[in-house]
Amino acid sequence: MNKSLKDKLKAIYDAPAPMRKDAFLKQYHRREISMLKFIKIQASYVSKLSWVGSLLIFALAITFACYVSDDTTWAIASLMPAFSVLLLTENGRSIYYDMAELELASRFSLCVVGIARLAAIGMVQVVLFLLLIPAFEFFEIGTVIQGATYLLVPYLASVSLGLIVSRKLSGKNSIYGCISAALFVEILQYCTYIIQPTIYAPQNQHLWGILLISAIIITVWQLRITVRGMEELKWNWSPAT
Repeated sequence: MNKSLKDKLKAIYDAPAPMRKDAFLKQYHRREISMLKFIKIQASYVSKLSWVGSLLIFALAITFACYVSDDTTWAIASLMPAFSVLLLTENGRSIYYDMAELELASRFSLCVVGIARLAAIGMVQVVLFLLLIPAFEFFEIGTVIQGATYLLVPYLASVSLGLIVSRKLSGKNSIYGCISAALFVEILQYCTYIIQPTIYAPQNQHLWGILLISAIIITVWQLRITVRGMEELKWNWSPAT
């Protein structure tokens, strides 16, 4: 194209310098909120089933501690993978109900929204754990350290495995994958207890300590990978049908 013609076209269609731009923008102040308040807002969008489910699992664990004389430790520990299902599937609700595209267009990034929802449910579950762990000593099932170890290992194992599965699957399948991961941990727990009934004996506490440290490291590692993946905006994203 002729250079003079390009210059004329540029002069015709060139946008003028904005007038009173700063004054206009100052009329519309963006409302700033703290992270704690943002978590409270996101907590209101969490399904009631997640809150009720967490309380029911806690009540069932206390019931086992009161009335189950044999295999009490295994019975309580077997409930922990269910906590992870409630935690991980909450973020998949937007995909399940085909609302993920709308969340991608919101003011806050999908990563921040996901972390806020995980934090909201996670804080409630932490409180329930803190109430449940002393029950081991109160009902003479074991020490507080044993209770913390026996409960956290299957919980963290389910969370880390669920995070791996949810990244491999897409759409609604990720929710079913998290449920399958929890069931796998549950079955593995049961088979281990059947083969080695003394697995919860005090002399095996060092083994549980190793498992707990490993579970914490793997879970933190998987959370970092998941958050990093949520930060990447995928323009070719499409929900699975």
